[in-house]
Amino acid sequence: MIHFRKPDFKRLKRRGWKMYDFHVHTKYSYDAFAEPQELLEKAASLGVGFSITDHNDIRGVMEIYNNDLGVEVIPGIELMSQETVEVLAYFKNIGDLERFYNIIVKPNMHNDGHWQLDLPLLDIVREAKNRFDCVLSAPHPSITGSNITNLVTRKEVLKYLDCCEAINGQIPHFQNRRALRWYRKMKRRLGRRSLLGGSDCHTVDQFGRVITCLKPKRSLRNISRLHNEESSVFEMMTKGRHMVIGTENTTWRSFPTYLIGQVSAVFHFKLLKRIWHKLTT
Repeated sequence: MIHFRKPDFKRLKRRGWKMYDFHVHTKYSYDAFAEPQELLEKAASLGVGFSITDHNDIRGVMEIYNNDLGVEVIPGIELMSQETVEVLAYFKNIGDLERFYNIIVKPNMHNDGHWQLDLPLLDIVREAKNRFDCVLSAPHPSITGSNITNLVTRKEVLKYLDCCEAINGQIPHFQNRRALRWYRKMKRRLGRRSLLGGSDCHTVDQFGRVITCLKPKRSLRNISRLHNEESSVFEMMTKGRHMVIGTENTTWRSFPTYLIGQVSAVFHFKLLKRIWHKLTT
């Protein structure tokens, strides 16, 4: 289920949904400004879990993975391939993410250290899936430049993907609609893939604009009772019931953050990022 509206966190919690923002950036991404601790505090106030998915970086999630606020933090990373196409990877524990980073990401980092890896996307998803059994998702598949739909090897890549981003909080509504149309075509060809959503926040105020609500299916509940444990978030991501709720940033609101982030990335204006963070928080 997809709903383009503002999430009602209290009502969703009362109805038994587990809520997550699956696309979050911190100051360790070249184009973002959010402090990990501030994101953690906001997540606690909203009652949601989240995944830090910094660009080719894991310092943000390492900082707050173990926290005293009871917030579930999913180890994640957003990777850009040699073809400048992006993929989101979610790991079952922080150790797997750290090993993946040290074995796959760090040795293949491009010279600029931020933008991309010197690996084709097919190699990235194959290594991530086969060696680390993580959950892979296609972020903002309708954006030109990081668009997986135009990739020459897309058929080989798509079979490794578990999920597709249904609503991204940083892109216009028509692009999210385009992503949903692409998802339906992919579903007909390759079978069911789960739909996720995330704010793609780069500042704290954008956090939780889009959330994914998860519930285990009845069969998963029965298995969990036999093992005396709850269904894991990873079971629910790929096999459970999904509902994505959220609203997008309007173009005029997201453009200043995007512009300053790109300038900071190119020229390494760390002072400019700090000033913008102070003005927007």
